[in-house]
Amino acid sequence: MLNIYFVFGVPAFLLILYLIFAYIRKKTTIRYLGFILLIIASFMLVFNLQTWQQALLEMEQASSRSLSDQLGYP
Repeated sequence: MLNIYFVFGVPAFLLILYLIFAYIRKKTTIRYLGFILLIIASFMLVFNLQTWQQALLEMEQASSRSLSDQLGYP
């Protein structure tokens, strides 16, 4: 089962990190910051695709009733 803190925490951290580096890139003339932004964005894309794939796999293996019982949703 996907941990909700992991699924939402990692992209939130990467987004904050991306915004920090984007701000630093705008204020300085360091050349390699664009490459760092590309790496962060690529990692965020791959992570989101993997969590989406894992969520689809879990939805196939568990019925919606058992999943709602597990999570406590009606």
